[in-house]
Amino acid sequence: MRIISQDGCYDVPYEQAILLADDGEIWRWLTVMSKIPKEIVDKIEQRNKLNEEIETWCKENLNMGGMCSDGVDITDHHTGDEQATVNGREWCEQRTGYCEDDYYGHYYWETEYPEKYLHMEFWV
Repeated sequence: MRIISQDGCYDVPYEQAILLADDGEIWRWLTVMSKIPKEIVDKIEQRNKLNEEIETWCKENLNMGGMCSDGVDITDHHTGDEQATVNGREWCEQRTGYCEDDYYGHYYWETEYPEKYLHMEFWV
């Protein structure tokens, strides 16, 4: 048996739902959850370890002023102006912030894979 809301947003097993109501109106919906599965805990711990390794590598190998490796990703494109560098190619798409003395945008580094770029957002 399941409880399904009229708008379809909630669809949970009856055994895992608690509804708190007052005068016939539902004002709180709680989902009773069992323990977090070991597989999910292991994957989160693995992701955390990988994030630490990525952060260390980025700090040691990239000029990251104003950037945080938490949001690093790989894209199949780059935007912005090419930057003068000694090794590899880099691109920066920069905009002026509200105070006109701060900047934000996207920075891209060439990778060893063709048409794949390391990407980070920045705010300085």
